[in-house]
Amino acid sequence: MWTLKCKFTNKENILNKLANKYNLKLLGFPLNIQKEKSYFILTAAGFIEGKEKNKKQFIKELKKQKQITNFEEQKNFIIMSIKQPN
Repeated sequence: MWTLKCKFTNKENILNKLANKYNLKLLGFPLNIQKEKSYFILTAAGFIEGKEKNKKQFIKELKKQKQITNFEEQKNFIIMSIKQPN
């Protein structure tokens, strides 16, 4: 049996920037994508792995970002909507 392992990086993405800043791992998947005029709204869910102090700082800073339109958290599980340019 074959297994495909892929690693994607986008250093300009706000989630990647903040995860690297606070030394966290984000494991997630898209739930929905909506196309608006000149941007997409991506709804995603996932988990945060790392030190508790870093997770709290990450979430606090993430909530301040204008690209994040909705955000919910329950312990290590998060659901968010992110506004991305086309």
